Amino acid sequence: MDTPVQSSTDSLALALRERTASLHHAAEQRPIQQAMLRGDVAVESYAAFLATRLAIHARLEPALLDLAKADPRITPIIDPGALQEQNLLADIQDLDHPLDHEPSKEPVAHLLRYVDDLAERRPIALLGVHYVLEGSKNGGRFLQPRVGHALGPSRSSATRYLNPHGSQQGAVWKRYRQALDAAPLDSDQREAIVEAAQETFRAIADIDGQLLD
Repeated sequence: MDTPVQSSTDSLALALRERTASLHHAAEQRPIQQAMLRGDVAVESYAAFLATRLAIHARLEPALLDLAKADPRITPIIDPGALQEQNLLADIQDLDHPLDHEPSKEPVAHLLRYVDDLAERRPIALLGVHYVLEGSKNGGRFLQPRVGHALGPSRSSATRYLNPHGSQQGAVWKRYRQALDAAPLDSDQREAIVEAAQETFRAIADIDGQLLD
């Protein structure tokens, strides 16, 4: 018997992709993203980028681990070994470039407040935030060599966060999407996850929009 083909109404992963597509595109057009894509990002700008991501992951990841511990449905989705705070700390250490000021202070603070609110009010929706960040690795694997070239040989190792899974990125992403689809979530929970992903893309666009004029 043939397996039915899933539509976007059956697949949470497809719903996330389809309903965030325009927001995803807008976030990718921010100058910092384009500079990394061209391979001409300045060390100062990349340091600011890493600092914003560290703030986000440091707040999100403990909440995700708490969620996975409390809800067995989520355990297959969140791989503790694939979380990114430690990669960011290592990248920042290797970059060895102090920031003159805290980058994107209010846009980052807005997203951190949003994560805190979800963790308290609707923790399942944290998966929407994580989907955006984990999905960024699909583009990050193309950015890594370009950013590494821009940083120069002495700092090129400071790109772990962009491509943490290396040649396994495709397989990791496939497993992640399959785990999302396999989780027994009701329609309200799925909608909350999609809405959180949409809000996260908006917040990331605001954050990155202030990193490079």
